[in-house]
Amino acid sequence: MYTIAMSETGNVKDKQIEEALFLAKNRLRWRKYTLFLLAIIIAVTFILSAFSLINYLLSYKQYDRLMADLWQPSVDWATTHQQNAPQDIEVLKLYALARGNNTYDLVAEVKNPNADWILSSVGFQFTGQGSDLGSGKNWLLPGERRYFALLGYKSDSIISAPESLVRFDYVWQRAHQSFEDNWQFTAQPKYSPQQIIIDPNTGLSTSVGAEVTWKAINYTGYSLHQVTWQVALYSGGRLVSVSELQTQNVPYTQEREYALRIFDNLGRVDKVEVFPMADIFSSSNRYLAE
Repeated sequence: MYTIAMSETGNVKDKQIEEALFLAKNRLRWRKYTLFLLAIIIAVTFILSAFSLINYLLSYKQYDRLMADLWQPSVDWATTHQQNAPQDIEVLKLYALARGNNTYDLVAEVKNPNADWILSSVGFQFTGQGSDLGSGKNWLLPGERRYFALLGYKSDSIISAPESLVRFDYVWQRAHQSFEDNWQFTAQPKYSPQQIIIDPNTGLSTSVGAEVTWKAINYTGYSLHQVTWQVALYSGGRLVSVSELQTQNVPYTQEREYALRIFDNLGRVDKVEVFPMADIFSSSNRYLAE
C-alpha cells in the first residue's frame, strides 16, 4: 500500500492554488489586450474605408469623363454613310433637237458614275425659258451612259436647248452582279442612208428612208416582255437624232435582228450608238420562256 505524505500533498495543493491565482489575475489583462487589438482593427478598417471614399469622390469627375470617352463612337457614322452613299448621276449635255412643225426631241446625256449602285428609278423634268418643258421617268445601270429623252415635245416658241434637268424620287439599290455583258451585239449597229430607187420599167422613183440595223443576244438572265432600243445618230461628232424602237417578247439567250427606220433627213451620219433599255427590275416585265 502506497501512502502520500502530508508534505507532498501540501506542495501539490500550493501549486494548484498558485496556478489558479495566476489565471485569475491575467484573465482580465488578456481580455483588455483582445479588446484593444479589436479596436485597432476596427479603427484601421474605418480609416481605410474613409480614405477609399475620399479617393472615389476626388476621382469621380475623372471617372465620369473616362466613361463619357468610352461611350463616344469610334466611327463617324455620318461621314462613313456619306462616303458610301451613291453619287448623283452626271448630266453631261442637254439638247433640243428640232423636228419641224414646232416639235422637238428633248434629250439629256446622262451617266451613272457608281460602279456598285443601280438607279432603279428616277423622275426627271426638263426646264427652260422659265417653265417646265416636260417630265418622265427612267433608270440607269452601274456605270451606264445613255440618254433621257422626251420625244415629240410640242412648243409654240423656239427652244434652243433645255436649261436644266431636275431629278427627283431617286430609288437606289446595291448591285450584286455585273451588267456589262447583258447584251451581246453579234452584228454592230449599221446606218444605211436614205435611198432613191427608180423602177426601170416605169421610170418612177421611190424614196426609201434611212435605216439602222443590228443583231443582239439577250444575256440579262431573264426573258423580257418588252425591250426599248435607243438609237443615237451623230454627224461630225454632234448628236443629230435620238429614236426609240420598242420590241416585244425577247427570250433569254435568243439572237434577234433589229431594224429601225429613220424618216428625218439627217444628211451625213458618221456614227451610230444603240442602247438597250430593258427594265429587268420589274417582275411584270420578266417571264419564263417555254
